[in-house]
Amino acid sequence: MLVGTEEQSLEERLETIQNKELREKGNNLYELIDANWARSTARKYSYGWNAWVKWSDQYDEVLAIPADPFHICLYLNDLSKEKKQPGTITNALTGIRWGHLRKGYQSPTDDCLVQLTFKGALRIASEHKVSNQKEPLPPELVKKVCEEYGHSDNLMHKRFLLTVLIGYFGFLRIDEILWLQVKHFVFSTDHIDIMLEKSKTDQNRHGNKVTISDIDSNCSVKEVLDDYLTKAKLKDDSEAYILCKMVKTKEGHKAIGHHKISYTTARKEFLSLLSSVMPITEDVRQFCTHSMRSGGATAAINNGVSEREIDLHGRWKSEKSRNKYLKDSLKRRLKITRSLGI
Repeated sequence: MLVGTEEQSLEERLETIQNKELREKGNNLYELIDANWARSTARKYSYGWNAWVKWSDQYDEVLAIPADPFHICLYLNDLSKEKKQPGTITNALTGIRWGHLRKGYQSPTDDCLVQLTFKGALRIASEHKVSNQKEPLPPELVKKVCEEYGHSDNLMHKRFLLTVLIGYFGFLRIDEILWLQVKHFVFSTDHIDIMLEKSKTDQNRHGNKVTISDIDSNCSVKEVLDDYLTKAKLKDDSEAYILCKMVKTKEGHKAIGHHKISYTTARKEFLSLLSSVMPITEDVRQFCTHSMRSGGATAAINNGVSEREIDLHGRWKSEKSRNKYLKDSLKRRLKITRSLGI
């Protein structure tokens, strides 16, 4: 990777400091800078950055960092010609910005020509975008999951059931559920509180609390969680992950509390066990792990819960991001024309 000479990187600036004591004060600067981004966000940006570096390495006159804004425009033009999806083009620009900022450079992505090229590429990509929006998980299917797996002694079934209920009733993303540990749950008489240390919308790590009411049903999150922790022998281990790994023994599965499962495992288990309760005529691929969060929010909006309360419970950053995942019921949509006073 080539580096230009017009600007100095953070590393080069530190090396110019003559005083040894003063130079040592900058030892943890990279750590502080990287703390601006959640690990999952930084990982996503790194994909965009690495793609840019790979592209720039093809041409001797193109510097990856600090980049010439005109070269970034040429790169975006290439992506547009390849008919890349809007998400890929957006990640390309945010990746380049991230790569520059964390090395102490001004971001060339703020250049007006880059912004115009980016917006044009995004508009063209949106015209060719193939929608792959997954369906919200309907309450009827959640009930079937509870009926099918609620009385099972299989720990993997119990883990799956808990995943569905927490995601549905708590409007949680799968990556939020994967990081949950026993210590993050607080039991009360009529509800449980889930303390989220990591969340996509909580960039400054202030933490969020999700409250789930207890219900008199076999879909009670509180009862399913208590049963799962007891059967998995995780109750007394505050550091144990809820979605932890399982090993098969002669007596059944044994929970390995300090090792959480991966997203790939969670997704595979979700689709596999969900398909078992679906009608044979329906395709499980219409759903994804995010269907739990969007399903709970959709059920709430269709049952009269206010948008403010849904935003508060689901921790959405904006109305646009929330509405992207909600699907109004036919009854709710028909209500519009029936309430026009004629």
